[in-house]
Amino acid sequence: MVSVTTNENLQCNAAGLVIRYPAEFIEVNQVTSPFENAMINVENGVISLSFVSETMEGMAFNAGDALLTFEVSPIVKTDNPIRFHLAQSSHFADNEGMEFKNASLTLPEISLKQVPFEVGGIYPNPVSSQATIDMNLGSAQNIQIQMMDVSGKVIGQIANRYFNEGNHQVTFEKGSHPAGIYLLTFQTGEKPIIKRLFLRINRR
Repeated sequence: MVSVTTNENLQCNAAGLVIRYPAEFIEVNQVTSPFENAMINVENGVISLSFVSETMEGMAFNAGDALLTFEVSPIVKTDNPIRFHLAQSSHFADNEGMEFKNASLTLPEISLKQVPFEVGGIYPNPVSSQATIDMNLGSAQNIQIQMMDVSGKVIGQIANRYFNEGNHQVTFEKGSHPAGIYLLTFQTGEKPIIKRLFLRINRR
């Protein structure tokens, strides 16, 4: 969830917010606001909010309070940050009907930067009995992890399944493999990543 917040205390009886975003890169949904009975619309890269208080007291906000909160779903990855822009027509009004357009708001900035598939590390390495393999996936995909000896012969498979985008940990069990130097290959459909694995005798 991301939010549009106020940087100052606000007392308002009416508000009109128009916020633009790049709809070709993200989808905005589940928009909520503390403005009571506000009309909210999301269409064609524009979030609009219209509010008129039913009482003279209006609504009060403290600096840091969220005026809008919403979910963002990526459509297309991009290395550029996604920025939201407040339209000049946005405004607030007090209980005397006086408009003020210079309220200081903080709009979200999010990153959809494509993170490549990475193997963060294998620890501990050398391995006595068990190790953890850290991976980071920039997108959901199938990962095949194989264990080979130094001649390139496949002697075991650690994983071959679909992983969602994000960070993952895979457990490796030494089992009955003798001590020595091995290779782990991570195949994603692109050029495989190869990491060295050192197995040592488990001394009791």
